[in-house]
Amino acid sequence: MHPIAWLRRYNRRDDFGAEITAHLALETDRLVAEGWDPHDAEYEARRQFGNVGTVQERRYDSTHLSLIEGIAGDVRYAVRTLWRDKTYLLAAVSALGIGLAANIALFALFNAVALQPLPVPKPDRILAIWRVKPPNRFGAFSMAEFLFYRDNARTLGAVAAAQPAHLRLAGSASSTAPHTFATSATVAEPVIALFVTTNYFETFGIRPVVGRGLRPDDEVVDAPVNALISDNYWERRFARDLGILGSTLIVSGIRATIVGVTPHNFAGIRQEVPDLWIPLSALGDLRVRASRETTACCELVGRLTPEASLAQAQSELAALAALWRKALPASEQRVTVSATRGRPFGAIGEQIHPLYVALQVVMLLVLLIACANVAGVLLGRAAAREREITIRMATGASRARLIRQLLTEGVVVSLLAGAVTAAITIYALATGSRLGAAFLSREGGGTLALTTAPNARVLIYVGILSVGAGILVALAPALQASRADLALALRSSMGISAGTGTRRLQGWLMAGQMATSVALLLGATSFTRSAANLLGTDPGFHTRDVISVWLTNPEELGFSPDRSRQIETVIRDRLHALPGVRSLAVTSHVPLGGNVAASATLPAEVAGDPDAREHAARYSYAFVSAEYFATLGIPLARGRTFSAQEVRDSVPVTVISDSLARAFWPGKDPIGRKLVMGTAPETGFGPTAPRFAGSIEVIGVVRDIRGVSMTSVDGGDIYLPKLTNGWTSRIVLAVDGNGAAVIRAVPRVVATAEPMLPVAVERMDRIVASDGSVMTARVSGAILALIGAIGLVLAWVGVYGLVSFSVRQREREIAIRMALGANTRHVLAASVGDAIVWIARGVAVGIVLGIGGIRVANAALGTASATASTFDPIALLVVPAALVALAVIAALVSGRQAASTDPAAVLRGGA
Repeated sequence: MHPIAWLRRYNRRDDFGAEITAHLALETDRLVAEGWDPHDAEYEARRQFGNVGTVQERRYDSTHLSLIEGIAGDVRYAVRTLWRDKTYLLAAVSALGIGLAANIALFALFNAVALQPLPVPKPDRILAIWRVKPPNRFGAFSMAEFLFYRDNARTLGAVAAAQPAHLRLAGSASSTAPHTFATSATVAEPVIALFVTTNYFETFGIRPVVGRGLRPDDEVVDAPVNALISDNYWERRFARDLGILGSTLIVSGIRATIVGVTPHNFAGIRQEVPDLWIPLSALGDLRVRASRETTACCELVGRLTPEASLAQAQSELAALAALWRKALPASEQRVTVSATRGRPFGAIGEQIHPLYVALQVVMLLVLLIACANVAGVLLGRAAAREREITIRMATGASRARLIRQLLTEGVVVSLLAGAVTAAITIYALATGSRLGAAFLSREGGGTLALTTAPNARVLIYVGILSVGAGILVALAPALQASRADLALALRSSMGISAGTGTRRLQGWLMAGQMATSVALLLGATSFTRSAANLLGTDPGFHTRDVISVWLTNPEELGFSPDRSRQIETVIRDRLHALPGVRSLAVTSHVPLGGNVAASATLPAEVAGDPDAREHAARYSYAFVSAEYFATLGIPLARGRTFSAQEVRDSVPVTVISDSLARAFWPGKDPIGRKLVMGTAPETGFGPTAPRFAGSIEVIGVVRDIRGVSMTSVDGGDIYLPKLTNGWTSRIVLAVDGNGAAVIRAVPRVVATAEPMLPVAVERMDRIVASDGSVMTARVSGAILALIGAIGLVLAWVGVYGLVSFSVRQREREIAIRMALGANTRHVLAASVGDAIVWIARGVAVGIVLGIGGIRVANAALGTASATASTFDPIALLVVPAALVALAVIAALVSGRQAASTDPAAVLRGGA
């Protein structure tokens, strides 16, 4: 039925009274016909029918929107009442606002990252496809795997691949002025590029906003590279200049002609909007790469065919994965494939679900503490309104009616707090996301497409959370206030102490608030200290006095190999001569600097075993100069490091980490033993010289470092003597002090050697700080510390208020006891004793909940190994002691005030 017709029917005016009159008349006539006296018959008919007024009221209630009208009346009354008590309204909105803000901010971020659909046509048809090898759930595919699934998946109308890369923009050029650069020649401009197959945009169903997209002929090897630029980068870097179409950007040696602009904020299934979209064939022929490489390189995305479902696609991909595994070594037999709905933030959106659940529990604890605070205030306010409630009960108001009224007041306050808090929080998130996006674009390229604007999901969440908080705040005080005995209430209004129900409820509120506060603070303190422990972890190399200089390979800019070597030699010599530079080294990559290369490696004595080769583990390797270990401060455990001659001639010797030595030769001296690097599919593994793809003699062992992640020591590292000429070259400088003068001088030195060569300079401590685990620890530690501080303040305010109110409520009792001979010490002991009993209960429950919550969070997040302990022993002592001390102080202050009151004045005032 249409809503308007339903309302008309529901509110129609019918003559129900005439129907009742007609019914009574017919019943009277029937009785008269049976021999009744007319007067008695009319009385009997009315008696059998019942109260006419009650029936009419029930009829009205069933045919009119009485409930809605009643709630509307309750809301109007609540608004008038709250407006008269602005102090309570401001305090309640502020307290609830703190708890609601934390939850709204968390959900808004989670909604933006994990719940938003892709901004493409029919987003439910887009699938993100992941390579699963436990414990990694969101792995990338090799080129051969991509081609296999693309050619054999029938439930997918298209399968596209993308390979992200951090590149450097050297400048722009045209055919008439090949060396006219649009960017500064002495500062490297970082950009994020996504190398994609030419069907990538077609798979998503999008078209460029300007120019054209990629075509199949753009994938031809050795053809001119045509690329697209993102609308975000077009606006940020080129001010939407249409002249960018047809121009050539020189990016890490790739000359890419810009032919189109992708839609604003389009990022595929990645977390950042790339600056450039370049055909994957720019990195080499896809089929040739598939036959030579085994390295995981690509993220896959597919579009379902019109007749296929997600379940069918998952089943087919699982079957294809089983076929693929037959050609893999035994170490890869656990590999499978998963497919999920495509989301803007890809794997990050999938991975943050456990983190969101853990943080949501923490945020709800903050909200519970805020609700307990407001409930305590509301309980006192209900006691102050005791006369009003008593009169309403005496005049016929039912308990349900009073409860509904008091709940309405709580919900109105909470909704007001939710509305104000949501507006402030969402504005703050939008501002923060803009600033964060600008910072990330400036530091590393790309754009963070984080849309925090509220949608229906966020508004529904705010509404449900606010209503729930309002009911939670008002329920206990409403139940307590509405069950008061009228006679007792009247006696209380004349000065006779009320019963113990209110006092018991205050105790339970105090215990509950204490338990919640202790659990929250234990968890926040434990994880904050764990984050601090991670930040204070020794990475195994020097960071504060070391500078990394990132040079683009001059050959990428068109220089000859001889000229490139000359440029690099001049730069190294001049950097070494700078004041404040103690030593200089060259490496293919710095620890925690990304681009880690790995190769299958075995001890030479077992390298001939086919089974050993099949199960060979992969270990990371780096090319370094002779001064590398001294410059980074990596100590030598045994043997020696490289000589300058060994580096110049790339002699087949190696220095390995202590963990690798223990893994290959436990309890034995590794010096003089040999390693075998590389397997048949690894054709030189990248820039490795062919002589390293065989037997290498171990000449030294150095200390383990944390070169991949700060959360764990590397499983094994191999260092090879070579001055690399790969994609990039890292020069590492050990400097005096913080090296600020050296950092400023590096671009000038590079410019004097070759003005066209971009360079990036960064301190090693900043590289460590940008590690994902360190950034996560910093952010989570700061958030949890802030939450803990907020929870502590709220707990202090709430406990102090509840204890003080409890003592004030007992002023008459205290006065009577003092009139009968009790002294101040007895009064204080009684006040503190009552509070301690409830607080002790809350502390005991809070400790259990806190320890259990930490263990559950560790299991859910998989961070048990990164957490220093199940709980922090210091926090276990300090947190409860601080809250108990505050409660005792509150009880002492309130008890002393009550004891200092003249008993006669109190008794006269209540008479």
